[in-house]
Amino acid sequence: MAAMSYEDSELRARELVAGLRALGAVAREDAVQERIAGVLGLLEDLRVSGDRALLLEKAGLALEQLACAPPNLILCDRLVEQLKARAPGGTWRWLLRVIVSATPHIIVALGSLLALLVAGVITYVVLPLLSRPDLAEMQLVTEAGFAGSLTSLMLRFNRWRGRGISARDAFFEGLFRPFIGIFFGWMSYYLLDAGLLPFHARAGGSTMNFYAAVAFVSGFSERMAVSFAESLDRAGTRPR
Repeated sequence: MAAMSYEDSELRARELVAGLRALGAVAREDAVQERIAGVLGLLEDLRVSGDRALLLEKAGLALEQLACAPPNLILCDRLVEQLKARAPGGTWRWLLRVIVSATPHIIVALGSLLALLVAGVITYVVLPLLSRPDLAEMQLVTEAGFAGSLTSLMLRFNRWRGRGISARDAFFEGLFRPFIGIFFGWMSYYLLDAGLLPFHARAGGSTMNFYAAVAFVSGFSERMAVSFAESLDRAGTRPR
């Protein structure tokens, strides 16, 4: 059975409730009503477990036993006991629900945190070893490109809800995208410094801030960075 995301588990839980409502006359006996209430009370807790699909299918099976004539109360009770053993309880229930519902955002953040550590080593350990005369500019551009891509990444969080993105893809999204921003930031800095782009810092303005601003936008917007490269390519192929 394929893994089920937290968002998909909500849809499945709603399907179970809707199916129970469609049965209508099932809950005439007090014993059946009590057991239905017990299963429905477990649905939200079952959604935070790792094997949500299997647990919710068991919950659906338990409800089906109550729809039989006569209802299979013993089988229903055994299934509910198994579900209760797997459902989180006590003070951890709310915390687990918050953590799981935030996935894949937390995993993306972990990838970004690792990217931040690596970028810090590059910026403040590797670059100084190169003895570049423009070290300050390179460090600033690296930070700005990283910040731009991280901002873009955070703005994309809501697009992932309901997509069922895997934990691996979420982690590498957070890990690799900041480096794409850094590389684009470097590219924009080299092009600006070489005078190959059709704009420059305004008179009296800070060149450092200008480099940082363009690097941030390049990291934030991949389209802008690609347009820089395309404009350079067009300039190189233009007949003289």
